[in-house]
Amino acid sequence: MRGTQLACLLALASVTAQGAAPRLDALLPPGGRTGSTNTVTALGKFDSWPANLWCNHQGISFSPLETKGKFTVSLDPSVPPGPYLVRMHSKDGASDVRFFVAGNLPEAIEKEDNGSMKDAQIIVELPTVINGTLGRRGDTDFFRISMKKGQSISAQLDAYRMRSLVDPFIRVHDPRGHEVALGSDSHTIDPFVFYEAQETGDHWLQVLAIEHKASTRVGFAGSSSSVYRLTISTNGVTSPGIGFESDTDENRTGNEPQMVKTPSRLAGLLSRPGEIDRYRFAASKDDQLTLRVESDRHGFPMDPVMTIHRPDGKLLREVDDTKPYRDPEYHLKATEGEYAVEISDRFMRGGSDLRYLLVIEKTKPTVSITCEKEIISLEAGKTTDLKLKVIREHGHNATMSISIMGLPKGITLKEGKVAPKDKETTLQLIASAETESFSGPVQILLHEEGSKPEITHKASRSFITDDSRGDYLLNETEFFWMIVKASPPPPKQEKEATDAAKSD
Repeated sequence: MRGTQLACLLALASVTAQGAAPRLDALLPPGGRTGSTNTVTALGKFDSWPANLWCNHQGISFSPLETKGKFTVSLDPSVPPGPYLVRMHSKDGASDVRFFVAGNLPEAIEKEDNGSMKDAQIIVELPTVINGTLGRRGDTDFFRISMKKGQSISAQLDAYRMRSLVDPFIRVHDPRGHEVALGSDSHTIDPFVFYEAQETGDHWLQVLAIEHKASTRVGFAGSSSSVYRLTISTNGVTSPGIGFESDTDENRTGNEPQMVKTPSRLAGLLSRPGEIDRYRFAASKDDQLTLRVESDRHGFPMDPVMTIHRPDGKLLREVDDTKPYRDPEYHLKATEGEYAVEISDRFMRGGSDLRYLLVIEKTKPTVSITCEKEIISLEAGKTTDLKLKVIREHGHNATMSISIMGLPKGITLKEGKVAPKDKETTLQLIASAETESFSGPVQILLHEEGSKPEITHKASRSFITDDSRGDYLLNETEFFWMIVKASPPPPKQEKEATDAAKSD
């Protein structure tokens, strides 16, 4: 009995010797220019070194350096600009995912200590992207830019959208040090500011933040993982909005409604305060149509409201936000006749930046599948269950079979299907006793049976929570991480320990 206890203690000591799974809070810098090679610092906690960083784009590769927490990152010139997922993993486990951004502008690193105007970091080359961090409570960063009268700059800061737990602001100060512009919330709580210089001389951009979630604490917020990317340009951009593709443009005479075809993607603008744009479209009985106004999701400051009237002129519905965006969407089962659509801003604003896209299209059956876990752990010789939640809309009723891409050798998925009325399903993963250790990405695929060509859906896990204040650079991941622990070899000392216990 005592020998068994001793063997158990030895096994427990072996397990407890393993460190905690790495925690990756952010990377600094949190991005880089395509075609470049740089050094980045992993912010977080990790007991084992070297560790590895995985990225969901093969053109972005990270190599650990001798110094703990340091990596070399290489970005292939072919990598499209945009945000990508990264995850730290080691023999101790794997972290949650974080973001790394590939850019196509010159990049700079914020240099401390730049917490005052006199110590401001000088920025000469524009446009540029500054990678920085509000590294401690009370931190603020100043950047000095020489401007001529009439010259304009725009500055956009991504911090919240990179999942930094701050609510940031940008202040612009003129040559006398007076605040002349303030960038606060844009389409998220991240700021954007546009300013045209009223005099020639040095100007300052100041980056600061308060806490997110909001608290009663007074003072600037910051922490070692409060990273940001500040994009400064002189190209006349007056909002953080990005363009969208349309097949027609707003073209009305006075207040007369504009007739639009179905389907349609119409680009519009609320140019004047109080403006209401009116459209009409024809529908047949039992048409299934989706009506959507896109603006917030493209980065424009508009908070659109869509009002729909029946063919007899009666109000059908007023639609506002559809999370995580402030963009309205409505699914219509039509009767015969002409419907009217009115588009306005919730606060009746107008201006050159209040752009929108009116989408009218046939409603398609949709399904979303979400997974309860981001990290899937198994042990050799055992099984584990994995729950998926299934949300079907607009008549989706296909039976779906399930597979897992990237499943390692020795792991099998018990055959399972999702029936048309299932709102959730449980997958069973079986690890053979001989399976080897594994740590890597997998994707959960659901295949619609009988579809030609085959229709495949990927399970995902959302980063959006009740505390989110708009979308992030990426709102979800389709890459899950699987960790398989192999069976430990038989303890060599077990027989000796048992014999020693018997002789006591």
